[in-house]
Amino acid sequence: MKSKEKASYAPSTNTEKRTQEYAITTYELVVLFVGLASSASIALLAVERFAILLVLTFAALGTAVAAFYFGYSVRKNVLRTTPFMSVIVLAGLLLRLEHWPNLTGGQDQGLYVNMASALRRTGSLEFIDKFREELSTETQAIYDQAVLLSVSVVDSVRSAITIEFYPLHPIWMAINEYIFGPYGRHLSLIGFSLLGMAGAYHLALEIDSRKSVAKLFTALIAINPALVFFAKFPVGETVAMAFALNGFVFAIRSVRSENQGQRRLAYLLTGLCFAGLSFTRLQVLLYLPFLGVVAFLSTLPIATQQIRQRVFLVSALISGVFFISFLYYREYQTGMYLPLKETIEDALPSLPVLGIIAVVGLAISLTINYYLKTNHSKIIDLSKLLPTVIKIGPWTVLLALALSTKTLIDLYQTGVMYPWDYPVPDGPNALIFRFHILYRLLLFVSPIGFLLLLLGPWVRKKRSLIFSVLCIFFSLLWVVTLTRPYTPYLYYYGRYLAVDVLPISLFFVAATGTDLYNSSRRWIGAVAVAAVMAWSMLFSVLQLGNTEGESNKTLEAFAEEVTKEDVLVVSIVDQRFIVPMRVTFERSVFVLADVDSSPEVINELHGIAKERGGRLLLGVLQGLPQPELAPVSELPFDDCLMTNSDHFRGQIHMNTPALRQSLILPYTWHCHETTYTFYDLGSERS
Repeated sequence: MKSKEKASYAPSTNTEKRTQEYAITTYELVVLFVGLASSASIALLAVERFAILLVLTFAALGTAVAAFYFGYSVRKNVLRTTPFMSVIVLAGLLLRLEHWPNLTGGQDQGLYVNMASALRRTGSLEFIDKFREELSTETQAIYDQAVLLSVSVVDSVRSAITIEFYPLHPIWMAINEYIFGPYGRHLSLIGFSLLGMAGAYHLALEIDSRKSVAKLFTALIAINPALVFFAKFPVGETVAMAFALNGFVFAIRSVRSENQGQRRLAYLLTGLCFAGLSFTRLQVLLYLPFLGVVAFLSTLPIATQQIRQRVFLVSALISGVFFISFLYYREYQTGMYLPLKETIEDALPSLPVLGIIAVVGLAISLTINYYLKTNHSKIIDLSKLLPTVIKIGPWTVLLALALSTKTLIDLYQTGVMYPWDYPVPDGPNALIFRFHILYRLLLFVSPIGFLLLLLGPWVRKKRSLIFSVLCIFFSLLWVVTLTRPYTPYLYYYGRYLAVDVLPISLFFVAATGTDLYNSSRRWIGAVAVAAVMAWSMLFSVLQLGNTEGESNKTLEAFAEEVTKEDVLVVSIVDQRFIVPMRVTFERSVFVLADVDSSPEVINELHGIAKERGGRLLLGVLQGLPQPELAPVSELPFDDCLMTNSDHFRGQIHMNTPALRQSLILPYTWHCHETTYTFYDLGSERS
């Protein structure tokens, strides 16, 4: 929304009558298409009929109907941009173009990619392990002993397997892979990165109304090193951030707009965005305390009844789509629902306590409203509450950040990072503050950016209700974030900040930097903003030219060596290798610790391979005992990672003193070079 379109909170009877006069924009049509496609995909997945062509057709028709209904005009929506914004978007794209395949299992990124392959192939949350079907009942029991993280047998009779994970991110990777081929998985992340940038721009205009702040905020989103990393590393945070930022945009518009047509569209887009967020990750759970407070305040006479009704409706809408998603997980992804339910129950009070809180809140609301309707309305004027909120809102950010002190002290006292119970790498020392989430946030926004974040309450002179509400939202969100206050290593564990805490922090940096630039200390603002941009660009550029995870085509080479007719035996549960070979490439991989002591199993596997016209192969990872057979082939299986010396993979962080390098963002690459050697076990039986 353009700044000149910013509407007043005062209702207008004239605009209320002009229901059909609102013309939908290209931006809204794009969000609508993504939202409709997402919702249709989830619905079809629930009935095991996910079909990409059907999803795209439904979304396209729904978008076309909306364009016609709301009078979309191509001429009025010609893309107009400034050179600055063109450069920023181009820079953001160039920094994200590298494709990191991450097919390897064992961590979230690989599970998402493999889940995308299974969804595209089967159209269902379940897929049949055809190799397991061929095994005898006794051998199936041995086969199932190889426990793979989040990959489980849901029906042993049918050999039905599922990957217990959030479905929407892999759905979009599957859709893009269907259209564009293997690189499409990465194009999905690039597309949602662009959608996130668009959401950032419009959100800044809704909150601040200054285009200078919107442009700077978009620039910080585009080149931020953490957000650049997660746009190439296929976890779900880039998708979740896009849904969250755009959801905030339309939530604000649904309250603010006096055009009934636009408001109805905003309600629809709010619901679609937060539904998308809930099926990407349960981030809305963190928003429930804020939504509860907002819903309670909307029952009090602190604004016009019309505004309070809209606020209550949008709060109920966001909460409602979250609970629908939770019911979906309970019905269709039970293996994922149960641990989520336990996590929520551990974090929240018991149901009776929640019920008491709800009853007390309702009683307080009814009492206050009854009291004010009598002759006491002049004694207590709750309308004065809003100016108070405007005044104290920015200061709540500092208060919330100060609450980090306790968990920081706990880290020094215990040397353990809960909830994972990881010990700090080299025991308690003066530098372990680097594992605290507050310090990781400082690194993500840059030291100068973090200083601007802290200076905000003093620098910002012009305050608004919506800005202060955002400050309070951030404060409550940070308090909830402190339930997981530690970040064992970057960037992987830093993803918990990427959806909302980091973007909102960058908005505060943009607003404060712009205020400084527009003040008498113009040069300080210019230098501060330039320093933040330079920091972000430096650590984003340092990511270029390398790959986090396995190299491109690594596992494709394994799939070429081990054909669908072959049966492969490995001695260890190598999650990185087994998950993609079984799920994406549908290869027959059997884990058997001791080949020599299991002749019956080997004979059965050899019989299956022979019947198919394939080979019985043994795959041995470098460093393990090799058999006295001539190798068939040897393939590299390198695993590279970006690190600031604290990375857990490969244990490179242990038994080494903390380096100054660990106090900044990752900028060096470390590769574990290893190989798999393959032997033909069937040759000795010929």
